Amino acid sequence: MNYLKSLVAALAIATVTSVAVAPAMAQAPPPTALATIGNLALDHVAGELVVGFAPSSSPAQMRTALDHSDVTLAQDLAVPRTKLVRTAPGDSAEEAMDTLRRQPGVQFVEPNYIYRTDATPDDPLYANLWGLHNEGQMVNGVNGTPDADIDAPEAWDLTTGSTDVVVAIVDTGIDYNHPDFAGNLWSNPGETGGGKQTNGIDDDGNGFVDDWRGWDFVSNDNDPRDQDMVVGHGTHVAGTIGARGNNGKGVVGVAWTAKILARSGSASSGP
Repeated sequence: MNYLKSLVAALAIATVTSVAVAPAMAQAPPPTALATIGNLALDHVAGELVVGFAPSSSPAQMRTALDHSDVTLAQDLAVPRTKLVRTAPGDSAEEAMDTLRRQPGVQFVEPNYIYRTDATPDDPLYANLWGLHNEGQMVNGVNGTPDADIDAPEAWDLTTGSTDVVVAIVDTGIDYNHPDFAGNLWSNPGETGGGKQTNGIDDDGNGFVDDWRGWDFVSNDNDPRDQDMVVGHGTHVAGTIGARGNNGKGVVGVAWTAKILARSGSASSGP
C-alpha cells in the first residue's frame, strides 16, 4: 500500500444512502445495536425488522411469509401491508432478512432503524468541544463565542460519517489503545489474519514488514504509537477527526465511524 496515496486531504464524510423511515415504538424499545447496510453503520432496535408487502398480498400470504421466516408479528404498522416483526432470541437478523426477502409478496425488509430529530452524540466531553459546537459555554473557566465553530451538529443531521473513509494521521503517532478509537482504527487487510501481524514477512509486498496497523517512519518499525508523551499531539488530532461518536465515552470526532490510519513521522518520509 502506498501510504501517501492513502492520505486524506480533507475530512470527507460519505453521503448516507436514504432508507425508509421505520415507525416509532409505542413502548420503550429494547437495547440498540449497530446494523451494517452496505458500508453504513446505523442504529436500530435489536431483533426487530420492518417488512413491507406488495399491494396484491393477501392476509394469508403475509402470515405464511412470516411463518416460513421464523419471525413473530409484533405490530401491524400504520402503513398498509407493513409489519413490525421480531426474530427469535439468538437468531441472526441478517439471515431472517434474507429469508423474508425470498418470500412471495415481500417488497422490502429492513432493520427497525432509530431516527432522531438531530444527531447529538452522548459522548460526555462533547460539550467541551467549542470547535464542533460553540454555544458560548464555559470550558475551563472561559466562556466560548457562540457559533464560532464548524457547525458539526448541522452536518451530523445529514451524515455522521462512513467506514469507507480512511484518514491517515501524519503526526506523532496514535494511542491505538485509547477506548475512543475502538472500532475506528484501520487495519491492513494484506497483513491481518492468520498470524500475518507478527510473522516477520512483508505479506502484501509493499516494502513494509507486518505493517498491519500503520508505520512509524521515525523509528522505521511497525509500531506507530504516539511518541509525544507530554501532549499526545497525534492522538489529539486523530480524536478531532475520528474519535468514535455516540459511544458514551470521552470526546467525539467530526466523522464518527471513519477509519484512522496511524502513521508516525513527516509527510515526506517513506514511499
